[in-house]
Amino acid sequence: MKNVLIILSLILFFAKSSNAQNLSKQAAESFIEALINDPDDLVKYFDITQIKLSGRLGINYKEVKHKLLISLDLDPVIKQKLLSHELNYTYKIESLAPDYTKLLIEIPGEKINYEFLFKKGKMISKADFYAIEWTRVKSKYVVFHVSKEYLLNDYSIYKLDSFVEKMLHQLACSKSEIKKLEAEKIHYFLCKDEDEIKLLTNYATRGMYYLANDYIISTFNNHCHEIAHLLINYKLKTIDLYTLPLLQEGFAVAFGGRGGQESNVILNMGIFLAKSNMLDYDALLNKSSFSQLDPSVTYPISGLYTKFLIDKLEMLGFLELYKKYSADAIEVNKLQLTANELPEKEEWMEYVTKLEKDADIQVTGFEERNFSKKLIDNENIRINENDSVYLVKIKTNAAFKKKGTSTGYKSKLFAELFPSGKYEQEKYIIMAASGEVSIYNFLTNDLIAKYVQGFSLTNAPVAQKEGSFIFTVKKKVFDEPLNALEIVKGNI
Repeated sequence: MKNVLIILSLILFFAKSSNAQNLSKQAAESFIEALINDPDDLVKYFDITQIKLSGRLGINYKEVKHKLLISLDLDPVIKQKLLSHELNYTYKIESLAPDYTKLLIEIPGEKINYEFLFKKGKMISKADFYAIEWTRVKSKYVVFHVSKEYLLNDYSIYKLDSFVEKMLHQLACSKSEIKKLEAEKIHYFLCKDEDEIKLLTNYATRGMYYLANDYIISTFNNHCHEIAHLLINYKLKTIDLYTLPLLQEGFAVAFGGRGGQESNVILNMGIFLAKSNMLDYDALLNKSSFSQLDPSVTYPISGLYTKFLIDKLEMLGFLELYKKYSADAIEVNKLQLTANELPEKEEWMEYVTKLEKDADIQVTGFEERNFSKKLIDNENIRINENDSVYLVKIKTNAAFKKKGTSTGYKSKLFAELFPSGKYEQEKYIIMAASGEVSIYNFLTNDLIAKYVQGFSLTNAPVAQKEGSFIFTVKKKVFDEPLNALEIVKGNI
Protein backbone atom coordinates (compact mmCIF):
# COMPACT_ATOMS: atom_id res chain seq x y z
CA MET A 1 0.00 0.00 0.00
CA LYS A 2 2.84 2.34 0.85
CA ASN A 3 4.44 1.76 -2.60
CA VAL A 4 1.13 2.51 -4.33
CA LEU A 5 0.84 5.82 -2.46
CA ILE A 6 4.39 6.77 -3.44
CA ILE A 7 3.68 6.03 -7.13
CA LEU A 8 0.43 8.05 -7.02
CA SER A 9 2.26 10.94 -5.38
CA LEU A 10 4.94 10.87 -8.10
CA ILE A 11 2.30 10.82 -10.86
CA LEU A 12 0.53 13.83 -9.32
CA PHE A 13 3.85 15.65 -8.86
CA PHE A 14 4.95 15.19 -12.48
CA ALA A 15 1.47 16.06 -13.77
CA LYS A 16 1.54 19.31 -11.81
CA SER A 17 5.10 20.03 -13.01
CA SER A 18 4.08 19.45 -16.64
CA ASN A 19 1.05 21.73 -16.32
CA ALA A 20 3.21 24.38 -14.69
CA GLN A 21 5.44 24.39 -17.76
CA ASN A 22 2.47 25.12 -20.03
CA LEU A 23 0.80 28.48 -20.49
CA SER A 24 -1.19 29.48 -17.43
CA LYS A 25 -4.11 31.90 -17.40
CA GLN A 26 -1.98 34.47 -15.60
CA ALA A 27 0.87 34.10 -18.11
CA ALA A 28 -1.55 34.37 -21.04
CA GLU A 29 -3.05 37.59 -19.71
CA SER A 30 0.40 38.98 -19.03
CA PHE A 31 1.50 38.13 -22.59
CA ILE A 32 -1.58 39.76 -24.12
CA GLU A 33 -1.14 42.93 -22.10
CA ALA A 34 2.51 43.04 -23.18
CA LEU A 35 1.44 42.69 -26.83
CA ILE A 36 -0.96 45.59 -26.46
CA ASN A 37 1.48 47.85 -24.59
CA ASP A 38 4.54 46.68 -26.58
CA PRO A 39 7.17 46.82 -23.79
CA ASP A 40 10.85 46.23 -24.49
CA ASP A 41 10.87 43.13 -22.29
CA LEU A 42 8.29 41.32 -24.45
CA VAL A 43 11.23 39.13 -25.47
CA LYS A 44 10.95 37.27 -22.16
CA TYR A 45 7.88 35.51 -23.53
CA PHE A 46 9.80 34.06 -26.51
CA ASP A 47 11.34 30.60 -26.63
CA ILE A 48 15.15 30.92 -26.55
CA THR A 49 15.59 28.46 -29.45
CA GLN A 50 13.21 30.59 -31.53
CA ILE A 51 15.20 33.72 -30.73
CA LYS A 52 18.39 32.03 -31.92
CA LEU A 53 16.72 30.71 -35.08
CA SER A 54 15.31 34.13 -35.88
CA GLY A 55 18.70 35.75 -35.48
CA ARG A 56 20.86 33.06 -37.06
CA LEU A 57 21.34 34.88 -40.41
CA GLY A 58 21.77 38.35 -38.93
CA ILE A 59 18.77 39.79 -40.82
CA ASN A 60 17.00 42.62 -38.98
CA TYR A 61 14.41 45.27 -39.84
CA LYS A 62 14.89 48.88 -38.75
CA GLU A 63 11.38 49.61 -37.49
CA VAL A 64 10.70 46.14 -36.04
CA LYS A 65 11.29 45.82 -32.31
CA HIS A 66 10.44 42.11 -32.10
CA LYS A 67 11.25 40.21 -35.30
CA LEU A 68 9.49 37.05 -34.07
CA LEU A 69 6.18 38.93 -34.11
CA ILE A 70 6.30 39.81 -37.83
CA SER A 71 2.98 38.65 -39.33
CA LEU A 72 1.75 37.65 -35.83
CA ASP A 73 1.54 40.95 -33.95
CA LEU A 74 -1.69 42.79 -33.28
CA ASP A 75 -2.57 45.46 -35.84
CA PRO A 76 -1.45 48.92 -34.55
CA VAL A 77 -4.97 50.33 -34.99
CA ILE A 78 -6.39 47.44 -32.96
CA LYS A 79 -3.77 48.01 -30.26
CA GLN A 80 -4.73 51.68 -29.98
CA LYS A 81 -8.42 50.84 -29.71
CA LEU A 82 -7.68 48.27 -27.01
CA LEU A 83 -5.58 50.78 -25.10
CA SER A 84 -8.38 53.38 -25.26
CA HIS A 85 -10.96 50.70 -24.36
CA GLU A 86 -12.88 51.23 -27.61
CA LEU A 87 -12.44 47.49 -28.08
CA ASN A 88 -12.07 44.55 -25.74
CA TYR A 89 -10.58 41.12 -26.23
CA THR A 90 -11.37 37.60 -25.14
CA TYR A 91 -9.00 34.64 -25.17
CA LYS A 92 -8.88 30.86 -24.99
CA ILE A 93 -6.05 28.51 -24.07
CA GLU A 94 -6.01 25.10 -25.74
CA SER A 95 -3.70 22.18 -25.06
CA LEU A 96 -2.12 20.82 -28.27
CA ALA A 97 0.29 18.19 -26.95
CA PRO A 98 2.47 17.69 -23.88
CA ASP A 99 4.32 21.00 -23.32
CA TYR A 100 2.49 22.74 -26.20
CA THR A 101 -0.45 25.15 -25.97
CA LYS A 102 -2.33 27.50 -28.27
CA LEU A 103 -3.48 30.96 -27.27
CA LEU A 104 -6.38 32.31 -29.33
CA ILE A 105 -7.11 36.02 -28.92
CA GLU A 106 -10.43 37.27 -30.28
CA ILE A 107 -11.48 40.90 -30.90
CA PRO A 108 -15.29 40.56 -30.98
CA GLY A 109 -16.01 44.06 -32.29
CA GLU A 110 -13.73 43.56 -35.29
CA LYS A 111 -14.24 39.81 -35.88
CA ILE A 112 -10.45 39.37 -35.80
CA ASN A 113 -8.57 36.43 -34.29
CA TYR A 114 -4.90 36.16 -33.40
CA GLU A 115 -3.23 32.82 -32.75
CA PHE A 116 -0.01 32.13 -30.84
CA LEU A 117 1.69 28.84 -29.98
CA PHE A 118 3.74 28.15 -26.88
CA LYS A 119 6.20 25.49 -25.82
CA LYS A 120 6.56 25.20 -22.04
CA GLY A 121 4.99 28.64 -21.76
CA LYS A 122 7.27 30.33 -24.30
CA MET A 123 6.14 31.49 -27.76
CA ILE A 124 7.23 29.52 -30.83
CA SER A 125 6.32 29.58 -34.53
CA LYS A 126 3.48 27.44 -35.83
CA ALA A 127 5.89 25.87 -38.32
CA ASP A 128 8.08 24.56 -35.52
CA PHE A 129 5.14 22.81 -33.93
CA TYR A 130 3.12 21.50 -36.86
CA ALA A 131 6.18 20.36 -38.84
CA ILE A 132 7.97 18.82 -35.87
CA GLU A 133 7.61 15.25 -37.24
CA TRP A 134 8.27 16.08 -40.89
CA THR A 135 11.23 14.48 -42.63
CA ARG A 136 14.40 16.57 -42.57
CA VAL A 137 16.93 16.58 -45.40
CA LYS A 138 20.12 18.65 -45.26
CA SER A 139 22.01 20.01 -48.26
CA LYS A 140 24.88 22.46 -48.57
CA TYR A 141 22.78 25.55 -47.89
CA VAL A 142 19.33 24.25 -46.98
CA VAL A 143 17.51 22.21 -44.35
CA PHE A 144 14.38 20.82 -45.97
CA HIS A 145 11.41 20.05 -43.74
CA VAL A 146 9.32 17.80 -45.97
CA SER A 147 5.64 17.06 -45.40
CA LYS A 148 5.68 14.02 -47.70
CA GLU A 149 8.94 12.43 -48.83
CA TYR A 150 7.68 11.88 -52.39
CA LEU A 151 7.60 15.70 -52.91
CA LEU A 152 11.40 16.03 -52.94
CA ASN A 153 14.12 14.62 -55.18
CA ASP A 154 17.90 14.86 -55.34
CA TYR A 155 17.85 16.92 -58.53
CA SER A 156 15.62 19.66 -57.10
CA ILE A 157 17.88 19.79 -54.01
CA TYR A 158 20.91 20.22 -56.27
CA LYS A 159 19.14 22.91 -58.33
CA LEU A 160 18.20 24.90 -55.23
CA ASP A 161 21.72 24.72 -53.83
CA SER A 162 23.09 25.79 -57.22
CA PHE A 163 20.71 28.76 -57.29
CA VAL A 164 21.73 29.84 -53.78
CA GLU A 165 25.42 29.62 -54.67
CA LYS A 166 24.91 31.56 -57.88
CA MET A 167 22.98 34.31 -56.04
CA LEU A 168 25.57 34.59 -53.28
CA HIS A 169 28.13 35.43 -55.96
CA GLN A 170 25.71 37.70 -57.85
CA LEU A 171 25.19 39.66 -54.63
CA ALA A 172 28.96 39.85 -54.06
CA CYS A 173 28.70 38.13 -50.68
CA SER A 174 31.99 37.73 -48.83
CA LYS A 175 33.59 34.37 -48.09
CA SER A 176 32.56 34.71 -44.46
CA GLU A 177 28.94 35.39 -45.46
CA ILE A 178 28.93 32.33 -47.70
CA LYS A 179 30.40 30.16 -44.96
CA LYS A 180 27.88 31.49 -42.45
CA LEU A 181 24.93 30.60 -44.68
CA GLU A 182 26.42 27.17 -45.28
CA ALA A 183 26.63 26.65 -41.52
CA GLU A 184 23.31 28.18 -40.46
CA LYS A 185 21.20 27.03 -43.45
CA ILE A 186 18.00 28.23 -45.05
CA HIS A 187 15.08 26.35 -43.50
CA TYR A 188 12.72 25.28 -46.28
CA PHE A 189 9.30 23.85 -45.39
CA LEU A 190 7.98 21.88 -48.38
CA CYS A 191 4.20 21.53 -48.04
CA LYS A 192 1.87 19.25 -49.99
CA ASP A 193 -0.78 21.96 -50.49
CA GLU A 194 -1.95 25.44 -49.53
CA ASP A 195 -3.84 24.08 -46.51
CA GLU A 196 -0.54 22.98 -44.97
CA ILE A 197 0.96 26.41 -45.60
CA LYS A 198 -2.03 28.01 -43.88
CA LEU A 199 -1.55 25.62 -40.95
CA LEU A 200 2.08 26.73 -40.63
CA THR A 201 1.62 30.46 -41.27
CA ASN A 202 -2.08 31.49 -41.11
CA TYR A 203 -1.83 32.43 -44.82
CA ALA A 204 -3.40 30.53 -47.73
CA THR A 205 -0.74 30.85 -50.41
CA ARG A 206 1.39 28.67 -52.68
CA GLY A 207 4.63 29.89 -51.13
CA MET A 208 6.15 32.64 -49.01
CA TYR A 209 9.26 33.97 -47.32
CA TYR A 210 8.38 33.90 -43.62
CA LEU A 211 10.36 36.86 -42.29
CA ALA A 212 10.06 36.19 -38.56
CA ASN A 213 12.27 33.09 -38.72
CA ASP A 214 13.77 33.49 -42.21
CA TYR A 215 11.94 30.38 -43.35
CA ILE A 216 10.85 29.51 -46.87
CA ILE A 217 7.42 27.84 -46.71
CA SER A 218 6.19 26.61 -50.06
CA THR A 219 4.29 24.04 -52.10
CA PHE A 220 7.07 24.27 -54.74
CA ASN A 221 10.20 22.16 -54.34
CA ASN A 222 12.33 24.78 -56.13
CA HIS A 223 10.88 28.15 -55.09
CA CYS A 224 13.73 30.40 -56.18
CA HIS A 225 11.61 33.57 -56.13
CA GLU A 226 11.24 33.40 -52.34
CA ILE A 227 14.87 32.35 -51.90
CA ALA A 228 15.89 35.50 -53.82
CA HIS A 229 13.88 37.65 -51.38
CA LEU A 230 15.70 36.02 -48.47
CA LEU A 231 19.15 36.34 -50.02
CA ILE A 232 18.94 40.06 -50.81
CA ASN A 233 17.94 40.63 -47.18
CA TYR A 234 20.85 38.43 -46.11
CA LYS A 235 23.21 40.61 -48.13
CA LEU A 236 21.80 43.89 -46.76
CA LYS A 237 21.54 42.60 -43.15
CA THR A 238 19.60 45.57 -41.70
CA ILE A 239 16.87 47.00 -43.88
CA ASP A 240 13.42 48.56 -43.75
CA LEU A 241 10.53 46.14 -43.82
CA TYR A 242 9.09 47.47 -47.09
CA THR A 243 10.62 48.27 -50.49
CA LEU A 244 9.06 49.70 -53.64
CA PRO A 245 7.64 46.58 -55.32
CA LEU A 246 9.15 47.46 -58.72
CA LEU A 247 12.54 46.79 -57.12
CA GLN A 248 11.61 44.20 -54.50
CA GLU A 249 9.48 41.90 -56.64
CA GLY A 250 11.53 42.82 -59.71
CA PHE A 251 14.68 41.44 -58.11
CA ALA A 252 13.02 38.15 -57.11
CA VAL A 253 11.48 37.72 -60.59
CA ALA A 254 14.66 38.68 -62.47
CA PHE A 255 16.63 35.86 -60.87
CA GLY A 256 14.06 33.50 -59.37
CA GLY A 257 11.06 33.71 -61.71
CA ARG A 258 7.80 32.97 -59.93
CA GLY A 259 6.52 29.78 -58.30
CA GLY A 260 6.28 27.22 -61.10
CA GLN A 261 7.90 29.39 -63.79
CA GLU A 262 11.60 30.02 -64.40
CA SER A 263 12.77 33.61 -64.81
CA ASN A 264 13.20 33.54 -68.61
CA VAL A 265 9.54 32.60 -69.06
CA ILE A 266 8.40 35.61 -67.01
CA LEU A 267 10.92 37.97 -68.60
CA ASN A 268 9.73 37.03 -72.10
CA MET A 269 6.28 38.24 -71.11
CA GLY A 270 7.92 41.48 -69.93
CA ILE A 271 9.48 41.93 -73.37
CA PHE A 272 6.07 41.56 -75.01
CA LEU A 273 4.44 44.05 -72.62
CA ALA A 274 7.15 46.66 -73.12
CA LYS A 275 7.44 46.32 -76.90
CA SER A 276 3.67 46.31 -77.46
CA ASN A 277 3.25 49.41 -75.24
CA MET A 278 0.73 47.55 -73.07
CA LEU A 279 2.68 48.36 -69.89
CA ASP A 280 6.10 49.79 -69.10
CA TYR A 281 8.21 50.34 -65.99
CA ASP A 282 7.37 54.05 -65.75
CA ALA A 283 3.78 53.12 -64.79
CA LEU A 284 5.10 51.29 -61.70
CA LEU A 285 7.37 53.85 -60.03
CA ASN A 286 5.44 53.95 -56.76
CA LYS A 287 3.68 51.40 -54.57
CA SER A 288 0.16 52.60 -55.29
CA SER A 289 0.41 52.32 -59.07
CA PHE A 290 2.03 48.87 -58.77
CA SER A 291 -0.68 47.59 -56.43
CA GLN A 292 -3.52 48.67 -58.71
CA LEU A 293 -2.45 46.29 -61.49
CA ASP A 294 -2.44 42.49 -61.64
CA PRO A 295 0.81 40.65 -60.76
CA SER A 296 0.56 38.81 -64.10
CA VAL A 297 1.67 42.06 -65.77
CA THR A 298 3.51 43.95 -63.02
CA TYR A 299 5.88 41.09 -62.17
CA PRO A 300 7.18 40.51 -65.75
CA ILE A 301 7.89 44.22 -66.35
CA SER A 302 9.45 44.63 -62.90
CA GLY A 303 11.68 41.59 -63.36
CA LEU A 304 12.85 42.70 -66.79
CA TYR A 305 13.47 46.29 -65.72
CA THR A 306 15.33 45.21 -62.58
CA LYS A 307 17.58 42.97 -64.67
CA PHE A 308 18.25 45.99 -66.91
CA LEU A 309 19.03 48.18 -63.90
CA ILE A 310 21.52 45.66 -62.54
CA ASP A 311 23.10 45.44 -66.00
CA LYS A 312 23.53 49.25 -66.07
CA LEU A 313 24.21 50.06 -62.40
CA GLU A 314 25.92 46.76 -61.47
CA MET A 315 24.79 44.92 -58.37
CA LEU A 316 26.24 47.24 -55.73
CA GLY A 317 24.69 50.27 -57.43
CA PHE A 318 21.33 48.51 -57.57
CA LEU A 319 21.55 47.58 -53.87
CA GLU A 320 22.08 51.25 -52.98
CA LEU A 321 18.95 52.13 -54.96
CA TYR A 322 17.09 49.26 -53.26
CA LYS A 323 18.00 50.56 -49.80
CA LYS A 324 17.12 54.15 -50.70
CA TYR A 325 13.62 53.11 -51.76
CA SER A 326 12.90 51.02 -48.69
CA ALA A 327 10.92 52.37 -45.74
CA ASP A 328 8.36 51.55 -43.08
CA ALA A 329 4.72 50.73 -43.85
CA ILE A 330 3.64 54.39 -43.95
CA GLU A 331 6.65 56.03 -45.60
CA VAL A 332 6.93 53.48 -48.42
CA ASN A 333 3.62 54.80 -49.77
CA LYS A 334 5.25 58.22 -50.24
CA LEU A 335 8.27 56.97 -52.20
CA GLN A 336 8.55 57.58 -55.92
CA LEU A 337 11.40 56.54 -58.21
CA THR A 338 12.48 59.55 -60.25
CA ALA A 339 13.70 59.66 -63.85
CA ASN A 340 16.99 61.37 -62.97
CA GLU A 341 18.04 58.32 -60.93
CA LEU A 342 17.28 55.88 -63.74
CA PRO A 343 18.99 55.19 -67.07
CA GLU A 344 17.67 56.86 -70.21
CA LYS A 345 14.57 55.23 -71.68
CA GLU A 346 16.35 54.79 -75.03
CA GLU A 347 18.86 52.50 -73.33
CA TRP A 348 16.01 50.49 -71.87
CA MET A 349 14.32 49.98 -75.23
CA GLU A 350 17.63 48.96 -76.83
CA TYR A 351 18.03 46.38 -74.06
CA VAL A 352 14.50 45.02 -74.62
CA THR A 353 14.99 44.81 -78.39
CA LYS A 354 18.22 42.88 -77.95
CA LEU A 355 16.55 40.35 -75.65
CA GLU A 356 13.57 40.02 -77.99
CA LYS A 357 15.87 38.58 -80.65
CA ASP A 358 17.32 36.09 -78.16
CA ALA A 359 14.18 34.13 -77.17
CA ASP A 360 14.55 30.49 -76.07
CA ILE A 361 11.86 29.29 -78.50
CA GLN A 362 11.53 30.59 -82.07
CA VAL A 363 8.72 29.67 -84.46
CA THR A 364 9.92 31.83 -87.39
CA GLY A 365 13.18 33.11 -88.86
CA PHE A 366 15.09 29.83 -89.06
CA GLU A 367 16.21 27.66 -91.99
CA GLU A 368 16.03 23.88 -91.70
CA ARG A 369 19.21 23.49 -93.75
CA ASN A 370 21.16 25.16 -90.94
CA PHE A 371 20.45 22.13 -88.72
CA SER A 372 22.19 19.35 -90.62
CA LYS A 373 23.13 17.11 -87.69
CA LYS A 374 20.41 14.56 -86.80
CA LEU A 375 20.03 13.86 -83.07
CA ILE A 376 16.72 12.02 -82.56
CA ASP A 377 14.48 10.44 -85.19
CA ASN A 378 11.36 8.42 -84.37
CA GLU A 379 7.73 8.34 -85.37
CA ASN A 380 6.73 11.17 -83.00
CA ILE A 381 9.70 13.51 -82.66
CA ARG A 382 12.68 14.41 -84.81
CA ILE A 383 15.42 16.68 -83.52
CA ASN A 384 18.34 18.14 -85.46
CA GLU A 385 20.91 20.52 -84.02
CA ASN A 386 23.62 23.08 -84.56
CA ASP A 387 26.10 24.34 -81.97
CA SER A 388 23.57 26.01 -79.64
CA VAL A 389 20.04 25.31 -80.91
CA TYR A 390 17.73 22.34 -81.51
CA LEU A 391 15.36 22.16 -84.46
CA VAL A 392 12.32 20.23 -83.20
CA LYS A 393 9.65 18.51 -85.31
CA ILE A 394 6.97 17.00 -83.11
CA LYS A 395 3.55 15.41 -83.65
CA THR A 396 2.36 14.92 -80.05
CA ASN A 397 3.82 15.43 -76.58
CA ALA A 398 7.34 14.10 -76.10
CA ALA A 399 8.70 13.32 -72.62
CA PHE A 400 12.29 12.53 -71.62
CA LYS A 401 13.80 10.96 -68.53
CA LYS A 402 17.23 9.97 -67.32
CA LYS A 403 18.00 6.39 -68.32
CA GLY A 404 17.51 3.89 -65.52
CA THR A 405 15.79 6.40 -63.21
CA SER A 406 13.69 4.88 -60.43
CA THR A 407 12.80 6.81 -57.27
CA GLY A 408 9.80 7.38 -55.05
CA TYR A 409 9.42 10.97 -56.22
CA LYS A 410 6.01 12.04 -57.59
CA SER A 411 5.70 15.20 -59.66
CA LYS A 412 2.82 17.47 -58.60
CA LEU A 413 3.01 19.24 -61.95
CA PHE A 414 2.66 15.97 -63.87
CA ALA A 415 -0.44 15.13 -61.83
CA GLU A 416 -1.93 18.54 -62.64
CA LEU A 417 -1.26 18.26 -66.38
CA PHE A 418 -2.14 14.58 -66.73
CA PRO A 419 -4.56 13.58 -63.94
CA SER A 420 -5.12 10.13 -65.42
CA GLY A 421 -1.50 9.56 -66.44
CA LYS A 422 1.15 7.53 -64.64
CA TYR A 423 4.30 9.37 -63.69
CA GLU A 424 7.41 7.43 -64.71
CA GLN A 425 10.16 9.78 -63.49
CA GLU A 426 9.99 11.99 -66.59
CA LYS A 427 12.27 15.02 -66.38
CA TYR A 428 11.17 17.10 -69.39
CA ILE A 429 8.13 17.28 -71.59
CA ILE A 430 7.84 19.21 -74.85
CA MET A 431 4.26 20.11 -75.76
CA ALA A 432 3.20 21.86 -78.99
CA ALA A 433 0.00 23.14 -80.56
CA SER A 434 -0.79 25.61 -83.32
CA GLY A 435 -0.69 28.58 -80.97
CA GLU A 436 1.93 27.65 -78.37
CA VAL A 437 4.94 25.58 -77.31
CA SER A 438 5.57 24.66 -73.67
CA ILE A 439 8.54 22.90 -72.09
CA TYR A 440 8.31 21.72 -68.47
CA ASN A 441 10.77 20.24 -65.99
CA PHE A 442 8.85 17.75 -63.84
CA LEU A 443 11.68 17.35 -61.32
CA THR A 444 11.44 21.02 -60.32
CA ASN A 445 7.76 21.37 -61.33
CA ASP A 446 8.66 24.42 -63.43
CA LEU A 447 7.70 25.78 -66.82
CA ILE A 448 11.18 26.34 -68.29
CA ALA A 449 10.39 27.71 -71.77
CA LYS A 450 7.25 29.02 -73.46
CA TYR A 451 6.00 30.50 -76.71
CA VAL A 452 2.44 31.83 -76.97
CA GLN A 453 1.19 33.25 -80.25
CA GLY A 454 -1.09 35.76 -78.55
CA PHE A 455 1.82 37.13 -76.50
CA SER A 456 4.28 37.41 -79.37
CA LEU A 457 4.94 40.59 -81.33
CA THR A 458 4.73 38.76 -84.68
CA ASN A 459 1.54 36.86 -83.70
CA ALA A 460 2.98 33.94 -85.68
CA PRO A 461 1.46 30.47 -85.25
CA VAL A 462 3.69 27.45 -84.74
CA ALA A 463 4.63 26.23 -88.22
CA GLN A 464 3.44 22.79 -89.35
CA LYS A 465 4.87 20.43 -91.93
CA GLU A 466 3.85 16.86 -92.76
CA GLY A 467 1.75 16.57 -89.60
CA SER A 468 4.47 17.91 -87.26
CA PHE A 469 4.92 21.24 -85.47
CA ILE A 470 8.31 22.83 -86.23
CA PHE A 471 10.24 25.27 -84.02
CA THR A 472 13.67 25.84 -82.50
CA VAL A 473 14.73 25.63 -78.83
CA LYS A 474 18.01 26.82 -77.35
CA LYS A 475 20.08 24.02 -75.89
CA LYS A 476 20.63 25.99 -72.66
CA VAL A 477 17.00 25.33 -71.74
CA PHE A 478 18.07 21.77 -70.86
CA ASP A 479 20.78 20.51 -68.50
CA GLU A 480 22.04 17.82 -70.83
CA PRO A 481 21.89 16.78 -74.52
CA LEU A 482 18.42 15.40 -75.22
CA ASN A 483 19.86 12.29 -76.88
CA ALA A 484 21.43 11.39 -73.52
CA LEU A 485 17.91 10.89 -72.16
CA GLU A 486 15.33 8.18 -72.73
CA ILE A 487 12.12 9.07 -74.57
CA VAL A 488 9.09 7.97 -72.54
CA LYS A 489 6.13 6.60 -74.47
CA GLY A 490 2.49 5.96 -73.93
CA ASN A 491 1.00 7.74 -70.91
CA ILE A 492 0.84 11.40 -71.95
